[in-house]
Amino acid sequence: MGKSDPMFAVIRTGGKQYRVTPNAVLKVEKLEAEPGATVTFTDVLALGTADGLTLGAPTVAGAEVSATVIAQDRLDKVIIFKKRRRQNSRRRNGHRQHVTVLRVAGFAKDGTALAEPAAAETSAETSAETSAETSAETSAAASAAASAEASGEPAAFDPTADHPATFEPAPETPAVVTAGPAGMDVVESLALESGEPSGQEAPPVFADDGQAPPGPAIDTRQAAFEPASPPPAELAAGPAAMDVVESLALEAGGEPEQAAPDAPVKE
Repeated sequence: MGKSDPMFAVIRTGGKQYRVTPNAVLKVEKLEAEPGATVTFTDVLALGTADGLTLGAPTVAGAEVSATVIAQDRLDKVIIFKKRRRQNSRRRNGHRQHVTVLRVAGFAKDGTALAEPAAAETSAETSAETSAETSAETSAAASAAASAEASGEPAAFDPTADHPATFEPAPETPAVVTAGPAGMDVVESLALESGEPSGQEAPPVFADDGQAPPGPAIDTRQAAFEPASPPPAELAAGPAAMDVVESLALEAGGEPEQAAPDAPVKE
């Protein structure tokens, strides 16, 4: 193993094997321990440190892995379904396995805790590199600003600096053409300048908001309706109406219809 490889161990508990690293969280078969308690595994099958990999035969002598109990939990439900065809036999059951949630605290060998020096060295190197990059960027920005100030040129834009967002409002559009006689005069003058005959009807003039000027209001509720003329009196029911019908038939060149004789009434 190299110095950059994390330290690990392979432990056996509950008939299963687990590969664990420091501060790792894992779920194992239920252990009789309360949350917050510390458990120690001595059944270590392999141990990997900065010095190398040690394999057990079958276990590593003197190696221990300590862990802290986080909680007692259960896994997701598993459905067990049994069916015997043509026997009208079905059985459905569910099961949730009990497990213990652990967090690995550390490794020990022959009673001595094993540290992980690679992590400390890596953190020190990372912090040193970060500080060096920050100082280099700061010095470069300061030198660029100083050179720009000395030469009188504006400094280059720095996206990391705080720049106030200032926006100038757009100028308002002047109201040149408005509704009314003044607007019509402007339209006629423009038509004359463009060479169009002034006798043509001017286009509609719109106000600043793009809408046509309001025209005279028309009240449709006051519209009057003339009543229909009554029918002439000659067409009223009765003998007079029959005379009128006969006279119209004679004028058309036909013969007046003769009324059918009344049928005799049988007694």
